[in-house]
Amino acid sequence: MGPRQPGQRPGRTVGARWAGLLVTLALVSGCGSPGGRQAASPVELATPVAAPATLAAAPTVAGAVPAAPRPTAAPPPSSTPPALAIQSFAVTVEDAPAGKRLTFTWATTGATAVRIHSGASVRYASEWPVPPSGTQTVEFADTYYANPAMTLIATDAAGHEVRQSITAAWPCRCAYFFSPAPDLCPSAEPTSTQAAEQRFEKGRMLWLKELHYRSETASGVILAFYDDGSWARFDDTWREGDPEADPAIVAPAGRLQPIRGFGKVWREHAEVRAGLGWALEPERAFTATWQPQMRESLPGVEYVRTLEGQVIEYTGMAEGVWRAVAP
Repeated sequence: MGPRQPGQRPGRTVGARWAGLLVTLALVSGCGSPGGRQAASPVELATPVAAPATLAAAPTVAGAVPAAPRPTAAPPPSSTPPALAIQSFAVTVEDAPAGKRLTFTWATTGATAVRIHSGASVRYASEWPVPPSGTQTVEFADTYYANPAMTLIATDAAGHEVRQSITAAWPCRCAYFFSPAPDLCPSAEPTSTQAAEQRFEKGRMLWLKELHYRSETASGVILAFYDDGSWARFDDTWREGDPEADPAIVAPAGRLQPIRGFGKVWREHAEVRAGLGWALEPERAFTATWQPQMRESLPGVEYVRTLEGQVIEYTGMAEGVWRAVAP
């Protein structure tokens, strides 16, 4: 092989990776007549090559000036994914044989994962994975919360998240007998029942003849509400013909021993006597209203309207705490 001609350079191939694909940008070989040279391509890099040890270095042309490289062409524009966004989200509510039918429609951009979260319950909330855009219909037996929030949650490949909440026009199955209504729905229609109330030094006692809960009925319920915010439930076991009072118990002046059902509970339970003290006036009859609240977990919550029209919320099964919520 003869010596290289002045100005000749060996060619090389240069590659570049763009958007995950290997693209060859240029492939140039230096080749020309003696004493001439080919201008470098935009991506060609000139690399000196040493002559073999047994050969003399190739002569160069005096005064030769290397050709300036041409400007590199701009790379093609990248394909930018659409920004993560929720374009629309809506829900319609219709009656269904087992409760309500909800139809969701939505559209998102830039999302790799999308789900719908239902606010009809909190402890056992329903959530469904859905496509980035589309329509889905679900059915519910009931809602724990009136007009619950429904939330669309979209996530992109980088873990960014956007969400949008809307209100479903879905009232409670039953309405409360007082206002303002609690957040949780009632679990049954209100019960109006014959009742009696008696005030004590440190609280009051209520007797409710019948409480209706769907297909069940509780009869003869006595509630003791203590001024310290606690309460207790008892069955009314007094029957006609039983002693109304204990003649051995003498009340202080201006105080009374309770009689009949109230009196039997008061005499047989020391904690009731200690918690309530003596009665201040005879028991008085009236019509009470009672209603239970729908619960996702224990304890239960119930509401009762007293003789004065006050609504009491009491929490617990056989005992617990109470507070006035209306008026």
